[in-house]
Amino acid sequence: MGRFSKYLGRMTITIDQIPIELNKMTVEDVQKLMDASEDKENALVSGHKALMDIMRKCCPEEDEKELESFVLQKQPELTEKILVGLGWVQQEQIDKYKQEALEKKK
Repeated sequence: MGRFSKYLGRMTITIDQIPIELNKMTVEDVQKLMDASEDKENALVSGHKALMDIMRKCCPEEDEKELESFVLQKQPELTEKILVGLGWVQQEQIDKYKQEALEKKK
């Protein structure tokens, strides 16, 4: 991968010590994911759909039910790693948002 390949949606992320090669994402896929993360009412459903589309493209050899289960269990972490990896948000912004959410719960 080239130096700027992440801007095309090409990167490798690791979740639970499993490297995931994300090399077939499009700008439209990432935009759907960003839109879903900003959609307060339907974030879970639209985010899940966007992530499943990305995972199907990048991991076509994987079993559909296994992908579905993985995305359901790891949706927040997967979204976070993709958006940070692409440079659309910074880890500090996410940490701040998480901290604010925790404080609201108290």
